[in-house]
Amino acid sequence: MTDYVFLTLLILHVGSIVGWMGAAIFFVSVLGPSIKTMSPEAQDSFSLNMIPRYSRYVLVTSILSLIFGIMLYGYSEMPGSGVAVSSSGLVWIQAGAGLGVVAFILVLAIVWPSSKKIVKIVKETRSGGSAGALASVQSRARMGAGIVSALLVIVLILMITGAVI
Repeated sequence: MTDYVFLTLLILHVGSIVGWMGAAIFFVSVLGPSIKTMSPEAQDSFSLNMIPRYSRYVLVTSILSLIFGIMLYGYSEMPGSGVAVSSSGLVWIQAGAGLGVVAFILVLAIVWPSSKKIVKIVKETRSGGSAGALASVQSRARMGAGIVSALLVIVLILMITGAVI
């Protein structure tokens, strides 16, 4: 018999992770390198229009990933849920969950603040301020997204391993 609650939570969890991971990898592989080659005017326009949307998307998908992951774990541990994970598989899943939390903390500590700062610097330079710190903040945002991407790939491998074992 199909456990629809488990299946729904699993789809929501995996879907939000795919969104988070896809956004992080897209930033590292496409957006970050593209920003470096843009003219200053195009960088400003891009930063004001796309960076806030991107950072909100990453924040929402990362929060949803954690919420649905916690709900999925809680449901699978309920007596009578019908979901059985081997003890060796559980170790892999817990390791993946731990790294997922580290990736989330990096989003909150590096990616989100850097995105906000990029927009702030661009607005200041449009009103006559200096643009010296922009490259440094953009580099920090790319570095943070790169680390988060790498962690999420490892998390994916750990979670799949835990589910298969």
